[in-house]
Amino acid sequence: MSFSYESRPIAYGGVEYSRPFLAGVENGYGANLAFGYEDWCYPSSPCGGLVDDFLKQVVETKTVEPGSGLAPVSRYSYSDPGLKEEEDYHSLVGFGRVDETTDGTDRRLVTLYDNTTEGGDPTSGDPEDPYKGKVGESRVENLGGAVYARTTMDYEDGRETDWPDGVHFIYASEITEETCAWGSCQSKRTEYAYQPNNQGGGQYGNLTMIKEYDENDQVYRTTRRWYNVRDDSDGSRPVYIVDRLQSVMLWAGGGWDLDDVAWYTIYSLSLIH
Repeated sequence: MSFSYESRPIAYGGVEYSRPFLAGVENGYGANLAFGYEDWCYPSSPCGGLVDDFLKQVVETKTVEPGSGLAPVSRYSYSDPGLKEEEDYHSLVGFGRVDETTDGTDRRLVTLYDNTTEGGDPTSGDPEDPYKGKVGESRVENLGGAVYARTTMDYEDGRETDWPDGVHFIYASEITEETCAWGSCQSKRTEYAYQPNNQGGGQYGNLTMIKEYDENDQVYRTTRRWYNVRDDSDGSRPVYIVDRLQSVMLWAGGGWDLDDVAWYTIYSLSLIH
């Protein structure tokens, strides 16, 4: 596999620099992946020659050449920029919306991101927002805006109070999937949790609960998990192992009634040694 790069300009505070950008990837068997870029400027884009603040490069096209047959070209457009105000210039946090279209099709993929914009204006909000860059919605639609499928996501921060400043555990707490046809949509919602009490009393990033809802938004299945957290502490160097299941229980519905348990598995504690 080989990689190729091209030199393109970027600028901060009106001072221009040259940086390498990935232009192509070859797998050695005839397949290629190529990227094309375009300038993006603030405060005006497209760029008009004088860079008042800064110049960035964004991916404009992606071409996939499988080695034979068609080589589809995907095109990207960007909107809702989120900016962080520095001492004498702005830096780009990210875009709130990215549209992807593929030549020869009448569909586009729209992805909406948390980029700390406020009311659609290119303002920074909280530049330290731990949710920035997370996908809030992804949908497939035709070029007229009719939606075929949509996925929306909500997030929570599993950060514990004794963690250092700036350290977070951001996880998808709820995902809703919709499929649409002939003017109506059917949805499925799933909730996720990473409860410390189910993983040794601390946040080790283990998925502890999956709650699934049907198209009528009624819980039809709940999976709960408990984990062993091994601590071989010698007083100065504790060792923790994550993703070491102790037990899994599957409920029909969303309650705790043992009569609704569909099945369960208990893992031997000896397995952690």
